[in-house]
Amino acid sequence: MIYNLVVTAVSVSVAFLIGGTGLLTVLAEIAGNPTGLLHAITNTNFLGVALILFFTLTFFTALLEKRIIRARQRPFEPNQSAATL
Repeated sequence: MIYNLVVTAVSVSVAFLIGGTGLLTVLAEIAGNPTGLLHAITNTNFLGVALILFFTLTFFTALLEKRIIRARQRPFEPNQSAATL
């Protein structure tokens, strides 16, 4: 359940990010030659790398969370040497 919620939230966030960048790119072209912050925001190469890093970070965070939850659900098994004392 949590995984589906996270994947949906990430997808919606990326859709808004790409849509916003597209809108800013159109506005920058209307305004003329973009410089400074507007040029950095509309740089699609940076956006692609940022999205790849974001999805990679999200994947490894979900994987780590799954391992932590699985480790917490395991029953405690006492050590054999401690049981013989």
